[in-house]
Amino acid sequence: MLRYYYYLILVNMLVSVLIFVPRIMLEHKYSGAIMSIGLGGYSVGYFYTQTAMRWRSFRDRPSPKY
Repeated sequence: MLRYYYYLILVNMLVSVLIFVPRIMLEHKYSGAIMSIGLGGYSVGYFYTQTAMRWRSFRDRPSPKY
């Protein structure tokens, strides 16, 4: 039963982000909000790939053939 409380909290957090973030971004679009999203996404992606490359199983895994 405890997991349903976690689901409720998770859904409320997701809905709050979906409702309030676009409004805040539109209000602050001329003061650098859009640029900060881009820089934040880039830095999170960079740090994620650097952390993932440290794991041996991630480096030794063969790349997919497309």
